[in-house]
Amino acid sequence: MIILEVLRPGPLTTVQDMGRSGYAQYGVPPAGAMDAFALEIGNILVGNSRKAAGLEMTLIGMKARFLAPTFIAITGGKSSDMTLNGQNVRNWCSMRVEAGDLLDIGPITEGCRAYLSITGGIQVPEVLGSRSTYLPAGFGGLEGRALRRGDLLSGQPLPSGYKNFSARCLSSAWIPEYPKVSTVRVIPGLHQDLFTQEQIHHFYAQSYEVTAQSNRMGYRLQGMPLADTQTGSLVSDAVVTGAIQVPPDGQPIILAADRQTTGGYPIISVVASVDFSRVAQIGMGQKITFQAVSLEEAQALRRERERSLQAMSFLFGERQVDGSPV
Repeated sequence: MIILEVLRPGPLTTVQDMGRSGYAQYGVPPAGAMDAFALEIGNILVGNSRKAAGLEMTLIGMKARFLAPTFIAITGGKSSDMTLNGQNVRNWCSMRVEAGDLLDIGPITEGCRAYLSITGGIQVPEVLGSRSTYLPAGFGGLEGRALRRGDLLSGQPLPSGYKNFSARCLSSAWIPEYPKVSTVRVIPGLHQDLFTQEQIHHFYAQSYEVTAQSNRMGYRLQGMPLADTQTGSLVSDAVVTGAIQVPPDGQPIILAADRQTTGGYPIISVVASVDFSRVAQIGMGQKITFQAVSLEEAQALRRERERSLQAMSFLFGERQVDGSPV
């Protein structure tokens, strides 16, 4: 059934879930939500499985009319101008909407990506096991593209069991902050031995600015170059989301959700997966610094995050109305 009509899409709003895995050998990256934590929490708040598809908005939110009753949650970056039928609403909370209700999310003033989750998830065809939009190749999501004015998105009818479903909010202790300078934890990269100790010191000692040439494929950073790295170009090797490459100009690139699957630039470090959501919320002109942690520390942080998400899912009682497994 049609669940909402797009009245204003914003500059880049796409359908995203947790991404597709197992296709890198064919040149297909995972795509998926840049800030997976925000989308997972949104899904938990509306009773979905954590893997359900929602909408990712970048820099400026969308305006939409709901065409059927449902529950929604807005998570991730915060807009100071976010209303439902003209009344201010909170993010990181679920709320019921009725047919005809108007949701309007303005510029994102804290962070740079916000997520809209809807009970039952956004229903678009799966491509290679995921509903995520992969913009560079034009598939997944809604016709492989960003949303446009007039688009109609399908969802699922609100189950009868939701008659007594209560709105819920994420504990303030779990709500992320999005500072102007973000510190991101990283582990040593595959090619760190190709860099001198002086270059590695400069990499960790300075702050980098996120440039305007950043997008869902990668974040291009600007700082004191890690120049003359013995690096040049290597034989292409597999890369992962969060890998930090250093091209010949010495300015690092953080590979993101829509990245390529192989690359020939040396990788100095890799963003700990638990911190990639922080990267996703850093906007153009903002600063980022890196903190070294061990692989074991990064794995422990990931396990701790997963235990917390599972506990929240149990506490809020996932209903899996989108039909996906937990």
